[in-house]
Amino acid sequence: MLIYPRGPRKNDGLRGGLVRRFSFARLTDGTQMKRKLQRVKIGDLKPNPTFRHETLLAPLIERIKNFMAILTEVFDTPLQEVIDNFRRDANPEREVEVRSRIR
Repeated sequence: MLIYPRGPRKNDGLRGGLVRRFSFARLTDGTQMKRKLQRVKIGDLKPNPTFRHETLLAPLIERIKNFMAILTEVFDTPLQEVIDNFRRDANPEREVEVRSRIR
């Protein structure tokens, strides 16, 4: 299942605060895929309870602490929750790199 956030765009009929959730189902012959579109309110989405990574390396956690120190005025999520969210990422190093560039 692929979930991605959507903001307002022209002519797509969506308003901010909605996401499109795609799920694919096999047809009876098993060879073709059929896309099913479902609209979901962002507030109804729950984080995955499982983690892809047991722990993050100490240098990576230090980088997270550094950019969180900069973003605390506008981003009030607790540090442990941010670290847990990175543990859910498939590639936390890449995500930390992107967020580290925010100034």
